[in-house]
Amino acid sequence: QSSAVAAGIIKAGKKAIVTIDADLQNDPDDIPAFLQELASFDVVCGYRKKRRDSIIRRISSRSANKVRNFFTHDNLKDIGCALRAYRAECGIKDLCFFNGVHRFVPTLMMWKGATITEIPTNHHERLYGTSKYTLFNRLFKVIYDLFGVQWLKSRMLTYKIQEEQ
Repeated sequence: QSSAVAAGIIKAGKKAIVTIDADLQNDPDDIPAFLQELASFDVVCGYRKKRRDSIIRRISSRSANKVRNFFTHDNLKDIGCALRAYRAECGIKDLCFFNGVHRFVPTLMMWKGATITEIPTNHHERLYGTSKYTLFNRLFKVIYDLFGVQWLKSRMLTYKIQEEQ
C-alpha cells in the first residue's frame, strides 16, 4: 500500500492529490467535498463516521489510533481512512517515502507545517477482496514504524525562507 501511495503522489498532477483505497469502502462521491476543503487547508483527511466493519476491527482501529496519537501528537481521528486530499504544492512530493508511510503521510505533512483538517466520509461494507490487515499482522510493524517516524521527526530540517524586504 505504501508503494502505491508513494507512486501515486509522485506521479500526480500539479494542483491536488487524492488518495483512496481500491476496495470502494470509502465513497468516491465524497471527493468533491475534500477538494472544496483544499481551498482552506493543505491536507484533508477523512474519518469514517459510520464504519461498516466488525466490532473487533472498530475496537482495534480505535486503540491503534490512540497509541499512534500518543506518539505522534497529531490527534487524527481515523488514520486508517485512506480517503485524503493534499494540495500538491504543499511539499508532499518531497516526503521521505518508506514501507508503512501510508499511515503517516498526514503526520509527516503536519510536522512540515501543513495545515490539516478532517471531514466525515461515508463508509461501505467491503464488496471486493479481503483485508490484508489484522491486529496481529500489523501491531509490531506499526510499533516499529512509530519508532522510525519518531527518528525522522528528530532529524527533519525545519526552516522558513524569509523574503527580502
